[in-house]
Amino acid sequence: MNSIRPGRLASLPSKGEAQTARSIVTYSFVLLGISLLPFLSNTLGVFYLVSALALGLAFVALAVVLRRNTTPANARRLFSFSLAYLALLFVAMALDPILF
Repeated sequence: MNSIRPGRLASLPSKGEAQTARSIVTYSFVLLGISLLPFLSNTLGVFYLVSALALGLAFVALAVVLRRNTTPANARRLFSFSLAYLALLFVAMALDPILF
């Protein structure tokens, strides 16, 4: 079966918005846990920990909002935050050794 229709881009198969939103919440919790590893392995300190927790919990909160109300606006909000999340997490990684 051809997944590309004329004038359309190919896309990955989806099991629907509800399942996608549930997966986003699950992966957001996984992301939060993984983001704590540099602190847990004593690579980075408390500044990074606080930053990673705050950013990660905000990410999870936005994912839960998307799960409860799956709209394009909420999806865009989460996507936009994901870009800022990554940049701010890298800033925290760079600043932690300098500050502590």
